[in-house]
Amino acid sequence: MPKRSPGLFVSKLTADERVFLFCVASVTTRIGIPGGVARNMVIKGVVEHDGAGMRFVLTKRGREALQMLLEKAGIKLPASD
Repeated sequence: MPKRSPGLFVSKLTADERVFLFCVASVTTRIGIPGGVARNMVIKGVVEHDGAGMRFVLTKRGREALQMLLEKAGIKLPASD
């Protein structure tokens, strides 16, 4: 199966999914985000539960999506190790 374009994936994220992505990345409470959004983001492989299962963390795909959204907004992140 051909690899999907990350840009296409990011462009299809809903507004709620984008807000949820930023909430997870910034360890912010996601008040007002419907519960189904979290489930969908786990299914899409963007977030997962941390080891204790207490909060969500970004997966590699989630970090790539966040970076694409930030770069589209003109924000360049420093390279990570």
